[in-house]
Amino acid sequence: MRRFRYSQLWRAVAAGAALTVLAMPVQAQAQQQAAAPDCSGVQTDYRSYPVLRAGDARAEVTAAQCLLHQAGHYSGAATGSMDSGTVAAVRDYQDGKGLPSSGEVGARTWTALLSAGTTPLLRDGDSGAAVARVQRSLNAALSADLAMDGLYGPNTESAVRGYQSSRGLGVDGVVGPNTWAALQSGKGVSGGNPPSDAFQVFLAPANAGGSDANSGLSVSEPIRTLNRAQQVLADANPDTDVEVRIRQGTYAAPQTDWRFYVPGHSVSFIPIDYSPGDDASDIAGRPVFTNVRDGGSYRPGWWFRVMLPSDPDDPLYEGGNTNVNFRYLRVQNYTNGLSFDGQTPRKYEDENGWRIKPSEGVNGNSVFGMDFRNIGNRHAPGKTGYGAILTTNSSDNRITNNAFNNIENSGNQAGLIHGLYITHYSSSNVVERNKFERVSGDPVKVRNESNYNTFEHNRFIRTGRSAHYRGEFCDAACKRKNPGTSRQCASYHNRFFRNDLGLNYAGTRNLATWDLSPDGLTNAGGGQCSLPSGEKRLATGYNNH
Repeated sequence: MRRFRYSQLWRAVAAGAALTVLAMPVQAQAQQQAAAPDCSGVQTDYRSYPVLRAGDARAEVTAAQCLLHQAGHYSGAATGSMDSGTVAAVRDYQDGKGLPSSGEVGARTWTALLSAGTTPLLRDGDSGAAVARVQRSLNAALSADLAMDGLYGPNTESAVRGYQSSRGLGVDGVVGPNTWAALQSGKGVSGGNPPSDAFQVFLAPANAGGSDANSGLSVSEPIRTLNRAQQVLADANPDTDVEVRIRQGTYAAPQTDWRFYVPGHSVSFIPIDYSPGDDASDIAGRPVFTNVRDGGSYRPGWWFRVMLPSDPDDPLYEGGNTNVNFRYLRVQNYTNGLSFDGQTPRKYEDENGWRIKPSEGVNGNSVFGMDFRNIGNRHAPGKTGYGAILTTNSSDNRITNNAFNNIENSGNQAGLIHGLYITHYSSSNVVERNKFERVSGDPVKVRNESNYNTFEHNRFIRTGRSAHYRGEFCDAACKRKNPGTSRQCASYHNRFFRNDLGLNYAGTRNLATWDLSPDGLTNAGGGQCSLPSGEKRLATGYNNH
């Protein structure tokens, strides 16, 4: 991948560089000359851009400081720390753009900073620094996951169309004056919530008028439960994207088993005031889903399970892309959190006791900005807790910018729960920029032919017993020791890179980076198992304690 560095961008004015001194006010140029941070070689190419808050210290802060400097709002050193001077510069920049003056660098602020500069007309086939700026900006605005190679190809055009649609612009896939204006403002043409062509269902807590006797089809007729939302959608049977818009407040919510999908479209669970590209500072707060109580204890079970349809006539009965999205919700006090289950209730073992792939899976989902806390049987006793997020035969998901706090089982089951458990044919998942704090089992576990998963830029605080990444499968010895367990094969080509590591759950030692059981980086599992030539189960690098 060809990357554009600031040492290059400084000199690329004529090519439409990201941010140029020549475009600045005279006063800003004087400030730079007086105290210019050293931005040579600073990376601004990221597949996703985290929210930066006061006290953060990371490479992306350095990028933000250099961008703020180029915009004429920061004259300090490029320290990589969100200190008081940097926060003040962010507020000053936001005030100038008409953005919420939060002092945090969220999606809107990133988008405006990254897109600043010249505004040439760009379309499919174009190349150069201006295209790379657009790619960075779309990664910030929509988590578009574009390669920042400066080449305007089909993926970039598709992301531009998605951005134009989400901001109420004319959708033509061309970056013209209106699209540039939307990007550089950080908020779209009107600055308000973009219009939506999605079929919408509205939820509100009981104390705000939510009742399952309502229709759920307008803000004035909100329903109260996710189970009722599924009924409303099944009755309406829309053939467009779906948004379940959830008013802020607290919902006492029993387990939801979700089986409604629209092939070729998405189903999104979002705060009522959420707009694509928003960060946490742009909404009034996260709606809270808390478990119901039976007597004095929380009921054992899940918060939400994305499952295979039960109707054989459903187009996704055998699995496929379910495209379910979760944004900025809080989930608390359940034995288990969110499950993507492409297995239940299909047959998953052959006549010889080998695990088999039961369906095409429930794939193509995303989880962003969620807050999972107090998950596990320490908080909701009665069953075994396995994970805040569990994927079973579920691939091509993006799990980014989430918080996992107090994910804990009690007693001899403490090691059985994980922040994220990727298991049984769950492949090509991207897990980035999440925070795992106080997880009694190993925070990330991967099992049984779950391949090509990527774990990068995650932060771990007081987690685990054996390792941050645990890879497992059940071979012949395991099956003899555990009658009734299916025979399994190793996963391969998983990547664990650039993560911030920490102490174990007990706080007594640094937790190992990775551990495999059975051991052996090239141990496929015997029997019918094999790894492709040259493959290993796991690659790691650039992780820091």
